[in-house]
Amino acid sequence: MPKEPMTERGRQTRARIVEAAAALVAERGVEGTGIDHVLAAARASKSQLYHYFTDKDDLIRAV
Repeated sequence: MPKEPMTERGRQTRARIVEAAAALVAERGVEGTGIDHVLAAARASKSQLYHYFTDKDDLIRAV
């Protein structure tokens, strides 16, 4: 079943998560960056993260 098109708010949330992850990876490296750190920096919930990404590897690919 195809996913519904992303709303503007959804695009902003996804971008905020990717930007937070990118900043943390630049500072700490991939191994030093945990999902909980990304969520805190992005002001996002786990359900939001897993709505846009299947796992940490998927998020890192987006970074």
